[in-house]
Amino acid sequence: MRRRVVLVTVLAVLGTIAPGAVAAASLAGSTGGAADGAVVDATTPRQAAAPEPRLSVFAPDDTIEPGTRTRLTVQVINSISVGTMERNGSAGGSDGSMGVARGVEIDLDDGDAPIDIESEAVPLGTLPDGARASAPFTVVVDDDVTPGTYDAEAELTYRYRDGRVERTERVTRDVTLRVTEDARFEVDRANTTAQVGGDGTVSLALTNVGEAVAEDAVVTVESRGPLTFGGASTTTRYVDSWDEDETRTLALDAAVAPTATADRYPIAVTVAYDTPGERRASRTLTTGVTPLSEQSFSLSIFADRLVAGDEGAVAGVVRNTGPTASSSRPTST
Repeated sequence: MRRRVVLVTVLAVLGTIAPGAVAAASLAGSTGGAADGAVVDATTPRQAAAPEPRLSVFAPDDTIEPGTRTRLTVQVINSISVGTMERNGSAGGSDGSMGVARGVEIDLDDGDAPIDIESEAVPLGTLPDGARASAPFTVVVDDDVTPGTYDAEAELTYRYRDGRVERTERVTRDVTLRVTEDARFEVDRANTTAQVGGDGTVSLALTNVGEAVAEDAVVTVESRGPLTFGGASTTTRYVDSWDEDETRTLALDAAVAPTATADRYPIAVTVAYDTPGERRASRTLTTGVTPLSEQSFSLSIFADRLVAGDEGAVAGVVRNTGPTASSSRPTST
């Protein structure tokens, strides 16, 4: 039996084959016969989904103090990147709209955090890729809070383009807050013996009501009125180590401008101190002091021996009408 040898030649034209397509092949025998293979069209690749905004939130200063009313700032970041868009098969759209969050609004809920939120939702506008925006919220922290970590909840509402369709999304993100075992201060008492147009002493009683000792404590007192300390609006005192529940009283030399009135004027107090690992500053404590009224006197005339064009004597009584005793003595002329 004679064997017939058939030579099979596969011809593929490289560079003309579309991805996913099957190239045509020509089978030719040594006898010159040919068998043509069918050409299968390439399937159209599925279009990648358009990148969506990816919003994340955090509090840059996440420490809150018990018993305080404070401003909590929450930052929102759109973290979609160009690399993510390219991997998804999209460069972001010719109009740059892909991955952009529009009409962003953030609302804060207490979650399991020991706070009451006094602010309404905050509109943030448009956040393109890599952009961030800050939202301030006024919060009141409960008085008796156990140190630890808590989560408030931020609800984000925004719009974005998905191809030719605009969609609205609502997502919830946790905002982590910390209550630390730390020193904390309150003003127990503030008063002054200084008079309008005179000088005296400002007395401040401060208590460490926190959960830790404040080391190397320095108290800064700033006047926000006509009260001055040695001619300056600010003065400092070194307190050293300050235990929990300990009250310190500061006596500060002060003067009041003669143009002032006997009204209550604000002073701001901050305490800088060391904790393990870092130096911290307390929140600003605002209190006020009222200077005494300007010293005054009255004069009562009860006898006179004056004749027109002649010299004579006048008798009267000078009374110190307060508000304090005076070392000045009246003089006669």
